[in-house]
Amino acid sequence: MDENEQKFINGEIKTYKTGEVAEILGETPAMIRFYCREFDEFLNIKTTPGDHRIFTYEDIEKLKYIIYLCKEQNFSIRKAKEFLSTPEGKMMLPVQTIEDKVNYMIEAVSKTIYAQITTEFNKHINDLKNTILQLQTENEQLKEQLSKFENLLLTNTDKIQNLITTTECNNNKIENFIEEYRKKINDLEKRTIWDYIFKRNK
Repeated sequence: MDENEQKFINGEIKTYKTGEVAEILGETPAMIRFYCREFDEFLNIKTTPGDHRIFTYEDIEKLKYIIYLCKEQNFSIRKAKEFLSTPEGKMMLPVQTIEDKVNYMIEAVSKTIYAQITTEFNKHINDLKNTILQLQTENEQLKEQLSKFENLLLTNTDKIQNLITTTECNNNKIENFIEEYRKKINDLEKRTIWDYIFKRNK
């Protein structure tokens, strides 16, 4: 199908009937009508006042692409619709302006970047949630340990006081012993050799 010949006739956009489209694409008119019904939102074929479809060159190229997806790529109707609604699917259309292709490419790249950012963001959020949960758990454990320690102090106050008193007494005894020992050392240092010989005591 030569693009220049099929797009215009006498300077006006050339249109085709369902039977003509079926002959061009090697399909039956019934199949053309079937594809038009199933992909109506995507094709958006115009109709005459008598409700007959009129196809342009672009419409035929879109139909050709749909038939290719369904027959050559074995796409189901649902899968073909899903694919055609994606930026990647729109970029594969045979009839597009350069501007359209650029816009679809930007849309596809934006979706990819957005998906990556979303994935990374969700990962950091999950890490943060896990960290907070861990801190909460550790905080609860610390509270539990502090509570046990407080209970231990309360239940053993008398024992602790007795231990403190006993320790103070022992410290006094040790200090007294050290003081007495020092006195004895001083006494020994004051004795002369004669004191030892005659066993004199001072």
